[in-house]
Amino acid sequence: MKRIFPDKEYCIGCKLCELACLVVHSESKDLIAAYKDERIRGLAPSIQVIGKDDTCVAVSCRHCGEPACVEVCNVGALSKDPATGIVHYNTAQCVGCWSCMVACPYDSIKRNKFLNKIIKCDLCSGREDGPACVQVCPNRSLKYEERSILYDRAENSGISLKLSDGRGPSLGADCVILSGAEEASVLGCTEPCFRVKFEAISKDLKRAVVVGSGHCGLKAAEILYESGVEVTIVEKAFRVLPQNSDGQAASLMSRRIKDAGLTIKLGTAVRDVIRDDGGRVKGVLLSDRSFLEAGAVIFTSGVSLDDCVSGHFTGKTSEGNERTVLDSITISSISFCGLAMVSAGILGPELDLADEDAEYDSYFYCDEVKQIYRKLVFKDQLLVGYILVGDIESCSILTSFIKFKLKIGADSQGQFCRGGPNLLMWPDNFFDKQWNPEKS
Repeated sequence: MKRIFPDKEYCIGCKLCELACLVVHSESKDLIAAYKDERIRGLAPSIQVIGKDDTCVAVSCRHCGEPACVEVCNVGALSKDPATGIVHYNTAQCVGCWSCMVACPYDSIKRNKFLNKIIKCDLCSGREDGPACVQVCPNRSLKYEERSILYDRAENSGISLKLSDGRGPSLGADCVILSGAEEASVLGCTEPCFRVKFEAISKDLKRAVVVGSGHCGLKAAEILYESGVEVTIVEKAFRVLPQNSDGQAASLMSRRIKDAGLTIKLGTAVRDVIRDDGGRVKGVLLSDRSFLEAGAVIFTSGVSLDDCVSGHFTGKTSEGNERTVLDSITISSISFCGLAMVSAGILGPELDLADEDAEYDSYFYCDEVKQIYRKLVFKDQLLVGYILVGDIESCSILTSFIKFKLKIGADSQGQFCRGGPNLLMWPDNFFDKQWNPEKS
């Protein structure tokens, strides 16, 4: 298939490609209107000019042969056309989980903060003259052509995408909903009807208890709260998102949850679900012997239901593959009330004890006012894991350094944590091999 090949030797950083992309994807098809009016409403170019020192280059989606973004998208918002090879994006189906951003090692998918969606190149599909960015490039640093090389396999070097349990990719667990006297209902966190189901049960609901503060639990709590339900989150661990965060990241997420108006009870568990004579849920009895009134109880995160729901549901929810596995590397993403958090790889010796003898170096950056947190974990000059909260724009770059095992000198590790890494920090020969391989 034809792809766009950028050449950093000829790019002058004029950004005409960005403007052309903006106009082609605007409603007005007018440069001034697109730039001044539509841009402030969320319109953004899907190609980006990046720079380092005196070098610049324009990068956009590579439409990989085996795209990692498609593998981790559970709602079907991203799909690869088998006929054209184009990776298509369905805006309506996107839920803004940012998993595709974390999985993509080419910094080709961006977050649209205005619309809570992603920004991704569509190769100007359907345009007779082909990609607009290529057409306007004055230096011909962008070429749209087909190259008969092993380009499709380039993205699979280093660490490749591999799921931990042999099932389909999943960024969320199943949840079990108890409300009326009827049988409990099981719902997948990534099912298209997830939001619809919770919006439906919230119509006559005043209070709800969500058991578990993983990805699925927080999304269920958010939907219920947005529907006007008073929500309490019960978590047996002593922090939210216990599998995917550290203390500081969890603290920022807890703050956002409380600021939004939800209640969190940490370090406690549900002992029993209390029902009235008609079998309808009245509330839950907690391990600290307190009682929470609720018309519905939602169990998530692999919580065993045998003791709480005897006679109504037998068994347990799925273990919850909340972190898709990138070979031995795991990735995770969530957004709660506008605050995003992503993580990948080894998050720190306190969370990943598989390699107890390894020596890790961790770099931290935290701005509690802006609710921004970064934690980068290194071993032997290799990035092996990270956590980002708030500002997650560099997640794709960080994933690339883990995936391709690119060394980062000790003097550059702090710079990475302070923010601002880009693809031009790759070794020159590696960048050219991935982005502009020689024409055969």
